[in-house]
Amino acid sequence: MVTSFFALVLASLLIFFPPTASFSIAFLRIPVLYLFFTLLFAFLFYLGTLILRSRIHGLFLGVFALSYLVLRLNGFTQLFFLILLLTLFVMLDLIFVARK
Repeated sequence: MVTSFFALVLASLLIFFPPTASFSIAFLRIPVLYLFFTLLFAFLFYLGTLILRSRIHGLFLGVFALSYLVLRLNGFTQLFFLILLLTLFVMLDLIFVARK
């Protein structure tokens, strides 16, 4: 239920707002990109938790996708960075699975 809510809000954000838009709350201007990253993390966290039946795996999925997108946004587009990030999260997963 929560996953579908975040998916709908994320889809409506992608359809109705350009990436350069921002929300004004009082004297604060919040770019839509921050809201997009927050909603994407929440969606992937709940989807990963639902599919993999583990909150830690859902957390890893959300953080992995977000960190990859932030790397791409900052110009780190080589395949090496994806492989490095993937190995980092596989190692973290092995550490947390071995603890249980």
